[in-house]
Amino acid sequence: MSETHTMPIKELFVPKQMISKTMALYKELTGDSSIDAAAHTITHLLPPFTADAIIQDNGCGTGEVTKAIMESHPPEVSHSRKLAVEANFTPTQSLTFPDHYFTHLFSNFFTSHLNDNHDPAAKQVYRTLKSGGIAIVSRWAAMAHGEPIKRAHLGTRGPVIPFPIAMPTQWYGQDALRNFYIIGGFKGEDINITTCNVSIEAKDLRRLMSATWSFWGAS
Repeated sequence: MSETHTMPIKELFVPKQMISKTMALYKELTGDSSIDAAAHTITHLLPPFTADAIIQDNGCGTGEVTKAIMESHPPEVSHSRKLAVEANFTPTQSLTFPDHYFTHLFSNFFTSHLNDNHDPAAKQVYRTLKSGGIAIVSRWAAMAHGEPIKRAHLGTRGPVIPFPIAMPTQWYGQDALRNFYIIGGFKGEDINITTCNVSIEAKDLRRLMSATWSFWGAS
């Protein structure tokens, strides 16, 4: 004779002051940094888009690349604003688009959300890009707030407690970016890396800190 006991499942504790982790919160934390980086690329690094351009905003998030394209080239896109954009909800590691489909492929800051599953995403970028096409992959070269947060952590919690929001080195820097391209299949001589500066305006510092705490605390 045996007995089985079902243990009640405890609900995840969520502090009442925590802001819900949504795309709106992510947008609040990143500000215009993503669209500013995309606009810099479109305005200063790329030739104007032609009528036959097929562009992917890969890992689009809140659609910042798409917005930047529409805002930067109004004469070219004004006639097709109502029909030019199509959304597709697919993991970046297993895109369903045909081979050699896109003339331009933007991957704007999405690689930091892939954890350790970068390689399949890199190969999908290469697979879906047309011969002679342009793949733009952006990631953080450095994060200005990283060191102050780390110092505050060490000062309040000490070195024994793991730093909870440390960004792994494979997520940022030129070497990591170049490696992403090469893993995908691109040749070293075809890779050009440049940098631009972006910033986030914080009108309410307490609100910004609460938003940051809420976002990372839910990770």
